[in-house]
Amino acid sequence: EVRMRSAASIAEAVRGASLVAFAVPATALRDVARAAGDVADGAQIALHACRGVDGEFALPHQIIRAETCLKKIGALGGPLYLDDAERGRPLVAVVASRFDEVHRSLRSLIAETHVRLHTTHDVVGVEVAGALSNVAHIAAGIAEGLGLGETDQGILVTRGLIEATRIGCALGAERSTFQGLAGVGDLIPRPVTSTRRHRALGIEIGEGRNAASATSTERDLEGLHTVRAARALGERLELSLPLVSAVDDVLYAGVSPSQALERVLSLDLDLEGA
Repeated sequence: EVRMRSAASIAEAVRGASLVAFAVPATALRDVARAAGDVADGAQIALHACRGVDGEFALPHQIIRAETCLKKIGALGGPLYLDDAERGRPLVAVVASRFDEVHRSLRSLIAETHVRLHTTHDVVGVEVAGALSNVAHIAAGIAEGLGLGETDQGILVTRGLIEATRIGCALGAERSTFQGLAGVGDLIPRPVTSTRRHRALGIEIGEGRNAASATSTERDLEGLHTVRAARALGERLELSLPLVSAVDDVLYAGVSPSQALERVLSLDLDLEGA
């Protein structure tokens, strides 16, 4: 039997807990982590479900470590889709942590449930894959809004995965992470709320809605912040990120969606250079 109760504050929720879960947008993580840091202790395990970055491409685990004393951090990723549970199918997720204790604790927590948990030590890879998937879904949405077919949308999503791999490997991630559940698996089309919102934003823009107007009403969407930070990071590290640049151009520079996407679709996918 699972019992739940609400807490009056973040501090109350964190104080004395063995596991602290951060399920907030990446843009809100720093403030929440700062509040949790006032009472957190180093023995606690932290788990986050953020799929974005903050500031100058600060990854969620870096934010938690900067604002708290929590070190045993796990990042949740992969094709976690709650509707599967309603149909009696297992939930599938990836948890990345540098600490095996985190993996053991979470496996114990989900014992005798319908959750299939895959584990990895590649925290950076899982976080980068999750963040960049939102950018790919915006691009695919723009393509749909423009009337482009599933082939073009698939090419754009594949391009997004390639660019996520480039960023991740430049930051020390393992290439294999992007070929697994946290990378390819997370791009499986499904109506997850976050995926749907990013795609819907892209569709509106592709259909002709002004990008500035569309983004102003969806300020909390993690992909909107990730694409800006990813482009700046790519320029600093001299990475080729044409999809990231194209989406950023459409959202923030007034470039025509059709012009921006055709520029990307005309390129070779260059899988070997990922």
